[in-house]
Amino acid sequence: MPYVPVSSLPSTLWREGRYYIARPLQASYVSLLEAMNLLEAARSKSQKKKVFGGKTKEESEEHFTHRFCASATRIQNVVLDANDKFDDIPKDVLLTFSSHDVAILDIPSGHGASGLSLLSMIHELRAAKIIPQISLNVYLLAGDYSETSLELYREMIDRIGPELSRTGIEVHLETMLWDALDLVSTNRLCYRWEELAEGMTEGFVLVTNFSGDGKNLLDELSEQIRHISVRAEHNGSTILWVEPGDPGGRKFLARIGKAIASLFGSPAVEEKDIPMSEAKWWHELHECEHPVRSAVQQYVRPR
Repeated sequence: MPYVPVSSLPSTLWREGRYYIARPLQASYVSLLEAMNLLEAARSKSQKKKVFGGKTKEESEEHFTHRFCASATRIQNVVLDANDKFDDIPKDVLLTFSSHDVAILDIPSGHGASGLSLLSMIHELRAAKIIPQISLNVYLLAGDYSETSLELYREMIDRIGPELSRTGIEVHLETMLWDALDLVSTNRLCYRWEELAEGMTEGFVLVTNFSGDGKNLLDELSEQIRHISVRAEHNGSTILWVEPGDPGGRKFLARIGKAIASLFGSPAVEEKDIPMSEAKWWHELHECEHPVRSAVQQYVRPR
C-alpha cells in the first residue's frame, strides 16, 4: 500500500485515474517558457521520438521545451506510487523530506525537472494537510554538463521558491558544471556536496534519466558512479535512481546495480526484478493524456 493512499491524494496531483503536475511547478514552467518565447513550441508535439538534451544551448532548450513535463512526472509516479509497485520507497522518500535539513545531490540535473517535481509534490501534500508543514530546509547541489540547463534550473528556482516557502520549504540551490565521464570532475562535485551535507539531518542522491545517452557509455561511467556511491555510503546517504520504465531503462538499472549494489550491502537485482510502474498523466499544454513508465532502484544507507 502506498505511503499516501490514492484515495487521499489531493486532486492537484491525482484525479480521474491520472497524475497532474503540481501547480507551482506547472505555473513556473509556463512562466519561464513565456519569457523564453517557447510556449507555443511547447504546446506542439516534437516530431523527434528521442530528445535526450545535450551540452549546447539548442539541445538544452529543446529538451526543456519538449521533455520537462515527462521527466517531472516520472519521479511523481515513483513517490506517489498510485499503482503500489515500489514497496517502501515512497514512504522512505517522504519521511526523508518531512522536516529539518536535507542535502540533495541532483545528477545529472538537467533543468531541474526531477528535483523540482519532488519538492513540488511535497508542497502540494503539505498544502492539502496530508503531511505536516514542519520547517524543511533543502540544500540542493545540481550537477550537469550543460550550463544552459543549469541556468534554467536557477530560473525555475527563482520562480517556484516563494510558493514552496508558503508550506515551510526553503530551497537553497547551488549549481556546478559536471562531466560524468571525468573522475576529477566527479570528485570535485562530491567534495562540494559533502561540504553542504555536513551537519545535515539527511543526505540524498537523486539520479535520474541517465539511460538515454548513458546506456552507450556505461563502461566510461562506471568508475564515476562507483565513486559517488562510495561517498554516499560513507556519509550515510541514500541513493534513489529513477529511469524510464521501458526495457532500455530497466536493463540500464540492472547493469548499474551490479556495479554498486555491493557497496550498500545488498544483492544486485536482475532486470526482470527491477520495480516498474506504468500510469497516465495529463499534459496541460498538449491538453491530452500521456503514458508514464518509471523504473527505480533505491540503495538505502546501512542502519
